[in-house]
Amino acid sequence: GDSGNPLNFEVNIDGTGWVPAKWNCVDCEGTPPTFVNWAQQTIDLSLGPILPVVSFSEANYNVTEGGNVMIQVNLNEAGTQTITVDYASADIVGGAVAGADYTAVSGQLTFDPGIQNQSFYLYTIDDSLVEGVELLNVVLNNANGATLGMPNQATVTIIEDDVPPLPEVHFATEVVFAG
Repeated sequence: GDSGNPLNFEVNIDGTGWVPAKWNCVDCEGTPPTFVNWAQQTIDLSLGPILPVVSFSEANYNVTEGGNVMIQVNLNEAGTQTITVDYASADIVGGAVAGADYTAVSGQLTFDPGIQNQSFYLYTIDDSLVEGVELLNVVLNNANGATLGMPNQATVTIIEDDVPPLPEVHFATEVVFAG
């Protein structure tokens, strides 16, 4: 194969600072190519195994106040090992409030080998207040055995079910004639 093509970059060894490094390609047609430095150390440029990507199936979910919504989490491909990802609800400033408008959720989803879909439920709280539409987020983090993909945050819209009262109308009971 082709040899002598240099690979120039900087390395930081044990946090002591960045230093230039020059490696020469000794097998540039290999997959991956093989490079050596002056001390005949070999580096591996392969990417390693490509992990499945975990994300919400949708970026937006709607639920009527007092109802619940199933939040779906998917892998883009089934894993060969167990995969876990943490999830949690999160208030949005000026939006829905955990404990008053919905029941906070958090936990961990487990995808056994071959499984691509998991879900959890978010429950909303019905009240008699006319509040309009309220928003909150659900987030994914700490993926183990997978890469966190997009969307890893989804918005849940709580749709108001309370109707504002009709205005009261009062009629005068006394009639006055000018004359």
